[in-house]
Amino acid sequence: MKEQIDFYRYILSIKKRWPLCLAIFVSVLLLGVIYTLRSQKLYKSSATLIIMPQAPQVLTGVQEVNPAGTTANFWAEEAFLQTEYQIMAGRQISSRVFERMNLKKDNRYKNSDPASFISEYVSINPAKKTRIVSIDVVHPDPKFAADLANAIVSVYLDYKIEKRRESSGEAETWLLAQHEDLKKKLDASERMLYDYMERKGILNASLESQMETIKNRIGLFVGKLAEVQAQQISGRVDSAALAQVSENPKLLDSLSDIQKAPMISALKSKLVDLKSQKLELSQRYLPEHPKLRTIDAEILSVESSLREEVQNTLDMLERERVSLASTEQGLKEAILKEREQEAHLNKLNFDYGRLKREVDTNSKLYDLVTNRLKEISLTGMLQANNVSLMDAARVPAAPYKPDWNMNLGLALLLALFLSIGSALLLEMLDQTFKTQEQVEAFLKLPFLGVLPAIISEDLRERDLYISSHPKSMVAECSRAIRTNLLFMSPDKPFKSLLIASSMAKEGKTTTAVSLSITMAQAGSRVILVDCDLRRPRVHKSFQLPNEFGLSSVIVGEAQLDDVIAHSPIQNLDVLVCGAIPPNPAELFHAVKFKEIFEELKKRYDKVIFDSPPVGAVTDAVILGSQVDGALLVIKTGVTHREATKRAVRALTDAHTHLYGVVLNDFTADKTEYGYSYGKYYWYGRYYYGQYGDKPAT
Repeated sequence: MKEQIDFYRYILSIKKRWPLCLAIFVSVLLLGVIYTLRSQKLYKSSATLIIMPQAPQVLTGVQEVNPAGTTANFWAEEAFLQTEYQIMAGRQISSRVFERMNLKKDNRYKNSDPASFISEYVSINPAKKTRIVSIDVVHPDPKFAADLANAIVSVYLDYKIEKRRESSGEAETWLLAQHEDLKKKLDASERMLYDYMERKGILNASLESQMETIKNRIGLFVGKLAEVQAQQISGRVDSAALAQVSENPKLLDSLSDIQKAPMISALKSKLVDLKSQKLELSQRYLPEHPKLRTIDAEILSVESSLREEVQNTLDMLERERVSLASTEQGLKEAILKEREQEAHLNKLNFDYGRLKREVDTNSKLYDLVTNRLKEISLTGMLQANNVSLMDAARVPAAPYKPDWNMNLGLALLLALFLSIGSALLLEMLDQTFKTQEQVEAFLKLPFLGVLPAIISEDLRERDLYISSHPKSMVAECSRAIRTNLLFMSPDKPFKSLLIASSMAKEGKTTTAVSLSITMAQAGSRVILVDCDLRRPRVHKSFQLPNEFGLSSVIVGEAQLDDVIAHSPIQNLDVLVCGAIPPNPAELFHAVKFKEIFEELKKRYDKVIFDSPPVGAVTDAVILGSQVDGALLVIKTGVTHREATKRAVRALTDAHTHLYGVVLNDFTADKTEYGYSYGKYYWYGRYYYGQYGDKPAT
């Protein structure tokens, strides 16, 4: 799990390094004050202008020849305004300002380039989303700053009017020439159009009106022709149907025209009545009866009349068809004639339209130039400008720079940033362990507890501190570590424990002695074995001779019982290192060492080994593979994280079971990151203190 940011830790880091922070803060602040005091005083004077897209329209309907700033969209207007800003700062304006202010006679500026001089002291600053622009002059002389700003405004306004007049004069000259030329072209085009209309005989009416009349007549004839053709189609359908009826009278009921014809309808009704009568008589009389013969004769007569009436209807339809055909032919001939006339006019219209367009174009151009010529004459008399003065520059009373408030504010912010940043940077660069959270997050190992710092130059006093101060905070923390170790394997308590560290002077011997004393005080039979065969120290802690010890037993120079010493602490024995061998690591591989190890486990409840650093030699790694487990000691604020990580990797690679980590030399002062544990340990000193011992500090 990634280590979380501990803001309280950084606050305490700043508090811890407050002298450095204060020194940086004061230094930066003083530098800001000195810089401000030594800076040259500059005065700022500003004149503001309003730039409109075009000059005010004094005369109604009169427009400028080329109105400044006529914009079709936002970007065009922006380009127009940017152009005006460039003109203000351009060489023409700066040169005229130099002449108007007689700066060539001033020794300070006589060798200066006008454009460079203006750009050095002057800035053009438009107000956002407005047409207001400020001409700002910053100069050591307040009066000169105001005079220069007003001179730029005056020269710029005169320049705009001058350019306006020049533009009007040039436009008027050009328009006069165009006016005469267009007058001649208009007269010539009108004469050509008149001659053409006279030759073609179309002077009585305009060609457009004649063409419109022909189009209307063609439309009328086409409509009539469509009606006649529709009637012909209907007549042909009726004629075919009646022809079928003449052959088969039974189809009369299916014809709508027959149903509408009164004579045919009457004959049909009479035929139906006669057939009904015949049916009634046939039921009473024989077929040869006179009444039946009479009825049959009448029926034949009515059917004959019906066929004759149908024939008459067919003849009438035929006559109508012939008449409609004649009418259709006449309409087609009339339409053809009109189209021929239309084609003739269209042919004339090509030349006529060309001449007419030429006349219209020349007429419009002539009118436009005439109007513009009148307008330009009036515009040239006007003094109106699209740029107007909003506020003139005034002599400033106070300097613009240096700005004390801004400079001191920036210095204050920079001082805070650098002072705090330095402390935080040092804290972030610090790769040592200071809190439980850091240990657990980086090493992924159980945290067994802390051992507070013991302020003492005497190593023996430090190692036996919990013996002389059994109710101190150091003793309480040691007992807490003992308890946590026992909880690590409640079902199978360890018998052998290796106390290791990544580097030298991390407090592993003090931890080993303290833990041995604590376990002995709990009633366990404990032996502390000094396995640091390079730089042993256990014998110094207990003031024991070191001529014979573990190394002597391994090489056969002494017996185990002869070298085991009883300590002043009940239940605690000590096996010192003995003479330092030339090959310490090889001794731990010896069979004799394993026999000694097994014998110690039989005699004692707990066998605690004090080993050399893991990162320096391989002794601890060899021992770690033989013991039940190991405890890693880390010195607060000293042990480097990567060194500890390499030590853990070396032990785990040797299949050493790591019970956890102890943070040694832990300072109770909260400025030293003790806040995480103060709630549990140091706040409890008031309770432990009632037994008479003051906690170690």
